[in-house]
Amino acid sequence: MKKFGLICIPAFLLLTGCSHDIPDPKVKPHKEAVNGVISSNMAVQASTTYRDTEKMAVHHLVKGNKVFVECRVKDYSFREDSQGKLGKIVLEVDGQKYEYSSAAFVIEGLKAGKHTINLSVIDAASKEMQYQKSFQVMIKS
Repeated sequence: MKKFGLICIPAFLLLTGCSHDIPDPKVKPHKEAVNGVISSNMAVQASTTYRDTEKMAVHHLVKGNKVFVECRVKDYSFREDSQGKLGKIVLEVDGQKYEYSSAAFVIEGLKAGKHTINLSVIDAASKEMQYQKSFQVMIKS
């Protein structure tokens, strides 16, 4: 009976521990790699800078014609159940504006060429812009 408890209790804790942090299904990327290997004809770029003193840090990864973006913003959260200030991200690329309520998202369908991506963090309550960052990506055909 003790062995049963020693196995079941940790398994139960492991299975229930991550139930509240389920990712948004729209944010999940499509499978582009098989067994963790990216196909050789797919161009990959990445940004890797973040300093704890920055108010807003943006990381991005380009795979094919998709750009995977992650934002870290000091003083703001994008989860409605958080204790801090609630923020939203406004993305502008190629004259189109999009609004996201998550810190990580995927920009899909970009055409080959150079694109400037502008990100703004707005306060969800007041709709005022708080932080802004821009970066450029090159999409190869």
